[in-house]
Amino acid sequence: MGERISGNLIISLIGPQCGIRISRSVISALGWPKCVCFLKSENKQTMAIGPCAPEEPLALTVPAEMRTNKDRRMRIYCKQFTDELFQANDMDPTQNYAITGEYDERLNAVVFPLKVL
Repeated sequence: MGERISGNLIISLIGPQCGIRISRSVISALGWPKCVCFLKSENKQTMAIGPCAPEEPLALTVPAEMRTNKDRRMRIYCKQFTDELFQANDMDPTQNYAITGEYDERLNAVVFPLKVL
């Protein structure tokens, strides 16, 4: 397992582009997995990112060079997913939001509370 960090565990919800940008610190906190998955609570007011096997149906491949290239970014675009999160949390879909999460060792995931926005 890779080293754990306690830095700024941040994702950005990019409303106009229906995207999510995942910071390097989130991927590092998860131990630099090859793939990650998004999880959301039933009420969609909490989201988590955790490592998963490549064969999982919703696995997203982490760019291999993200660990060594500080300029490499990870972005995911999914209109349905972001629309659900924005609507459930009364967020303006024309805006961008930076959300700080917390690593949960029990879940081996970084958890992001959305309702606090």
